[in-house]
Amino acid sequence: MMGVLYFSANKSLTRYGGAVYNTSSGNVFMSSTEMTNNSAGLYGGAMYNDFDASCHVSSGTFSSNICLNAGGGAYNLGTWI
Repeated sequence: MMGVLYFSANKSLTRYGGAVYNTSSGNVFMSSTEMTNNSAGLYGGAMYNDFDASCHVSSGTFSSNICLNAGGGAYNLGTWI
């Protein structure tokens, strides 16, 4: 068993996904993940999930993430499970 995966204090100053930017046709699986204090210039303070991308989060915590437009914790245009 693996420990908790931490994404903390990451920044995307210009665009999307402060900690994770899942591009088109990408697949992301995260388990026991904590995303805190991340920031993005436009969308998805912690994570941006693009068109045709897939994201599965199991036992995840998103807290204190910010962005300028929408999706402080996550911004989803694809599939979110």
